[in-house]
Amino acid sequence: MKKITWCAVARAPYLDYLHTEVDKHFDLKVFYKIKERTHPWELDQVHFKNKNIDGNLLKVLSLSLRSDLLIISGWAFWQHLILMLFPMGSTKKIYWTDTPNLDKQKWSGIKGYIRRIIIKIVFNVFDEVWSTGTPGCEALEKLGCDKKKIRSFTFFFDLNRYTNISPIQIKKALAFKKRNINSDNDVIFLCAGQVISKKRFENAIEAIRRLNNRNVVLWIAGTGPQEEELKRFAIELNVLSQVKFLGWLQQDEVELAFISSDVFVHPSHFDPFPIVVLDAMTWAKPIIATIESGSAKDRVIDGISGFLYPSGQVETLANRMQYFVDNKKAIKEFGLEARKTACSYPVEWAIERLRSVVR
Repeated sequence: MKKITWCAVARAPYLDYLHTEVDKHFDLKVFYKIKERTHPWELDQVHFKNKNIDGNLLKVLSLSLRSDLLIISGWAFWQHLILMLFPMGSTKKIYWTDTPNLDKQKWSGIKGYIRRIIIKIVFNVFDEVWSTGTPGCEALEKLGCDKKKIRSFTFFFDLNRYTNISPIQIKKALAFKKRNINSDNDVIFLCAGQVISKKRFENAIEAIRRLNNRNVVLWIAGTGPQEEELKRFAIELNVLSQVKFLGWLQQDEVELAFISSDVFVHPSHFDPFPIVVLDAMTWAKPIIATIESGSAKDRVIDGISGFLYPSGQVETLANRMQYFVDNKKAIKEFGLEARKTACSYPVEWAIERLRSVVR
């Protein structure tokens, strides 16, 4: 059985699922920079071998030398830097990154200079550099990575989880919906994520005002420092009764929100590769998202499985939302197309990609 050493920053639901599946086909050992749970969702117990990289760096180096493949995902500064620079003999090395931010300000000054040095090392010492989708691969090329080294390697979901919704889930979803609507609403739009300025949830609230339809509701799932500001904004626009702040939801509650809602809206200014968009697509939800959201740009087929629009263009967002209010049949049609796209990325695809590297 081929051996893989995988170094990541911290546990997350999508990584747990991927590592669990990879462990079935490879001798996998995972090391985290942050071993304790940092993801706000409760995470299930996992059975693949995993440890903290701190205090185990020599062991990681030893294992890497005896592995067929070393994968570094994310960035834990000096530990990953040592692993990058340490001669690995015949071990293949892959760096897996989210969509890089090409904002000029990020690459200027002393910090920008250091980033450019590190990224040059990454491009030189790794056999392949993976990003989460087409936008990320294009960004890597713009940063100077050899096109021959660039590969797409995305996030994966357990697609079987979404196939059959149990009667109990349906009952819970109906109760969830009843708690969070005023009446029989025409369309329920859902936003989800940290309530922070870069998510631009205020644009979705402004779009609700422009719709001027009291039977349309916006759910915002999540918490964060901007929550009270957004509530005041909704009051100013006289739409607080239509904007429901759901607060923090655990994973099973997020599923209820997906089941109960109609259309997913992601108005972020810049979001490298938001997993929540992919999650919404697996639940067969049409997507309205900004082209600055990497996963939406990568997966959403404009006019088929959803709509893409430039960040900040509230009128365009409102028009796209109005389309689903006026064409309710399109909600199911677009949603099925979104689900079809999600199903074209099964975890078996990841297993085959890894096999092709260590073959």
